Amino acid sequence: MAISHSSLRRFSKFFLNYAPSICLAFGCLFYASFAQAELKLGTTFTDNMVLQRDRDLAIWGESDPGSSISIHVGTNSASAVADAQGHWSTSLKPLPVGGPYSATISNGIESIGLKNILSGDVWLCSGQSNMQFGLGEDIAAVAMRKKALSLPNLRLLPVPKFGADKPNYRIDAEWVATDSPVLEHFSAVAMHMGLALSADPKLAGVPIGLIDSSFGGTAAEGWTTKESLTDLNSRDFSPSMFNLPPSSLYNNMIAPLGPLSLTGVVWYQGESNAGKPEMYARIMGSLISTWRKQFGRPDLPFIIVQLPPFTDLIAGYPFTWLRGAEAQIVNNTPNTGLVVSIDTANGFNLHPRDKGEIGRRAALQARRLAYHEDVVADGPVFKSISRDGSSMRVTFDTHGSPLTTRDLSPTVKGFAIAGDDYVFHFADAVITGDDTVMVHCSDVPEPKYLRYAWAAVPDCNLSNRAGLPAGPFRTDNLAPEPSIELEPVVPARHVSTGSYDVILSGSGDLISFGVNKQQFISNNLDGSGSGNFPTFFGPRQLQDAVLLTGDTIRYSDGGVSVTYHFANDAVTATIHNLSKSSNDKINFHLHLADGVHLIASGNGFDAARGNSHLLITGADIAQDDPNGGGNVDLAINGDTSRTLTFTPVISK
Repeated sequence: MAISHSSLRRFSKFFLNYAPSICLAFGCLFYASFAQAELKLGTTFTDNMVLQRDRDLAIWGESDPGSSISIHVGTNSASAVADAQGHWSTSLKPLPVGGPYSATISNGIESIGLKNILSGDVWLCSGQSNMQFGLGEDIAAVAMRKKALSLPNLRLLPVPKFGADKPNYRIDAEWVATDSPVLEHFSAVAMHMGLALSADPKLAGVPIGLIDSSFGGTAAEGWTTKESLTDLNSRDFSPSMFNLPPSSLYNNMIAPLGPLSLTGVVWYQGESNAGKPEMYARIMGSLISTWRKQFGRPDLPFIIVQLPPFTDLIAGYPFTWLRGAEAQIVNNTPNTGLVVSIDTANGFNLHPRDKGEIGRRAALQARRLAYHEDVVADGPVFKSISRDGSSMRVTFDTHGSPLTTRDLSPTVKGFAIAGDDYVFHFADAVITGDDTVMVHCSDVPEPKYLRYAWAAVPDCNLSNRAGLPAGPFRTDNLAPEPSIELEPVVPARHVSTGSYDVILSGSGDLISFGVNKQQFISNNLDGSGSGNFPTFFGPRQLQDAVLLTGDTIRYSDGGVSVTYHFANDAVTATIHNLSKSSNDKINFHLHLADGVHLIASGNGFDAARGNSHLLITGADIAQDDPNGGGNVDLAINGDTSRTLTFTPVISK
């Protein structure tokens, strides 16, 4: 098409007059478009991710409002348009099991490429400290690391531990393979379950993705939406550590997972709610419904790990009542399973180190609920009760595996019965059939109510031949009430020579050190003094005690050991950080008793009280308190040993 000279002259005049403004305007528009068009993907979409097999795949993210998004994953494609807030979402057909696949997501201005994607099963593992408890501290850590490193199709997604005032659309998180340093701190329960599922012949070749969204010291209220708690009074809530308010963890650790396609959920929590057990079933019912709605599956398998034995009371309540609430939730909620843990710990440690059996039983529940395998995943479950003279006949659902006792004893331990007065007495019990136990107590001639394993640390032994225990249950409907229970305590150790007097707690803490009848580390009830290993969860409990010789004892929890050697004139404490990672530092903290003053002395520190002294060598830092007392600290890197020496001196 020809352009006339007059038209050209008019255009030239227009351009010369208005070119600066036009260029500025177009430049601004171009810059604004470029600045707003940053393309982002939802939290779970990164390199190394696992996408759920056999289900449509939700995929979402952010871009410039109104922009068109193209998504290509493997050979599957989809498109989306960002809404007015810049959010977009769509779905893809599932990919064939396996991989690796690559993905490209573009908004026409920029694109994101992802690699090493697998198609398999995705499990969300959540809860508080016993779910957070890392692989590196598990009793089987060495074998677990070796097994995990041999499984390239096992992938991990740790969710950062933060709360938020309102639901976040996305947070920064990243899928990794098992050769990542993340493995050391990833949930041991989740890892044990993932390793067990990987060993299932029916899942051969199916990649497993594990999401660890856990936070120690948190109550269930923190993990569900604000809306789901509106019918509850704030006085009914249980507190979380760090003053995290209700819903804050959901907002930042669950909401950003969006409508992710999942195989199921494993939930290990309840310690923080044990002081208000009567509210737990209601809160958890709301939580399960909320999560199932978010993840788009009304029947999403939900596996609950029941709390293990523990001696301490929470607001006056033993874990007994919370375990009952957990069983109630499973009984009343379809497509849920219960992992009974009543036989997996001795009750002295809030965070038992052996998570293997918990993970194995969670995998059995997963195989039953999610994979519909014909496996025995439950121990005996109470079915019915009837009077037989002065005895009670108890019938169980054994799931095809007959009753037995865990120790093969002819008698069943753990039963108590009561009459109309609700006064429970320990009872004698014997197995009388594949699914029946007869219970009798001469002190209760007309029994009416029965309880089994209803104590903080019950002495019980009923199981099925598959090796799975019967869980605690009761037939009465008394409201939960605080209780006083007498429980065994690991004994302290007392060492006395002519030079010093030392007491070690049953958990390996150095709680008293005396020189010439003067206390340097005090076990007074006012709390002044003691030496321990402080952690996020409180002092470590080194309750695995081994007497190596007549004058040497070692305490350990699998992550750290301390060996005390007692000579006539000195005490040494050799601390070994058992972690294989040099970056996993632990600290020993020694708080001196009131009235003790610290001064530097040679290569150590002199703790003085009157004419008595305690020379401490091997420490890193010592801080004196002008009012008496003070602190001595020692840091120990991973796979490293350090030794503290305590030498008593009496000046003249």
